Amino acid sequence: MRKEELKERILSMLTEKEWADLAAGAPAVPVSRGNRAALLRLKETVEPFEGTADDNAVRVLERRLDEYMKRYWAEEPDAHRYVTAASLAQAFLFGMPLHPVETVNAHAVTRNGGTVYLCPYKEKEPGTVCDLCPAERAEPEKEKEERP
Repeated sequence: MRKEELKERILSMLTEKEWADLAAGAPAVPVSRGNRAALLRLKETVEPFEGTADDNAVRVLERRLDEYMKRYWAEEPDAHRYVTAASLAQAFLFGMPLHPVETVNAHAVTRNGGTVYLCPYKEKEPGTVCDLCPAERAEPEKEKEERP
């Protein structure tokens, strides 16, 4: 799907009241600072997103997040949409890690004229949301070589 279509789909995951409450810093459910920032950034982005997002990867990320949150955060089902929306935006529109950069000490490096994020918590085993995260796993030796 076109990234602009994905943006519209993500924006429609919350009601106008939920967007207003989020902007005011008073959502009705718990929303992390990082997810709030990602969602507000998406809402405020006026430049169109170029390119496409893989439909299957979007569906897989949604499914894995749903399974994870039902298992580990079942007490807040109304908050799940916020996590899913923010994660889709981060991974497929902004090209940023799914883990909050400041929380897990992920960092950006410049490689081949572009930005690459290195995340120390990215799991190597398949079948996790990390499979769909654009960040690379931070390796201590590699990190020392690449950091300016």
